[in-house]
Amino acid sequence: MATPSSTTTLQFSLTTLLFSFTLILTPTNAQNTPNNNNNNNTIPYQTVNNFCLHKRLNVDKPFCLRVLKNPYVSNAKPDDLIPLLEVATNSTSAFICKTLSILQDMYDDMKTKPALIPVLEDCLSAYEDVAGYITNIMSDASQESAIAGLDGEVIGEYINGCVESEEKEVDPEISARNQVAKNYAKLLIDIADNLDTEKIK
Repeated sequence: MATPSSTTTLQFSLTTLLFSFTLILTPTNAQNTPNNNNNNNTIPYQTVNNFCLHKRLNVDKPFCLRVLKNPYVSNAKPDDLIPLLEVATNSTSAFICKTLSILQDMYDDMKTKPALIPVLEDCLSAYEDVAGYITNIMSDASQESAIAGLDGEVIGEYINGCVESEEKEVDPEISARNQVAKNYAKLLIDIADNLDTEKIK
């Protein structure tokens, strides 16, 4: 398991990772410009609403809607969930990066209880693993939707590593972030399970 490195190195890694996922979701002008000559434009967020409200999901509907209602997917085609997966992946990455920053700050804070330090080390390692692994999701989805679903499960297992470590010394903020992170993992699995692999090749 990796041990926490210097704050400068961690910040650089987080910035690089977050930037790479931001690029995935930078829409082109064509994506941003509505087609005013087409009277059959998709109702904004119809695909998101259909997915979050009418599919059997492992994640709560309000969480699903909050994460996926992004301008990038406002006019997504009903049979194309790849934009939803991209948004969910990017949002998960941003949350993981923020969590790593918070954990590092707690680890560096001289006021942190000594009993919490081993927990923070385990959680930093777990979330660093997530940050590295999440880059596989989109490439795996292009090959086989089931693999992308497994990626979500692996991410959930990494997060459980932090959850299990925290049982030694409970911290409310870490607990709350672990729960949200697990919801992100579930959402990734839910989307991947509904992908049509043939349509995304």
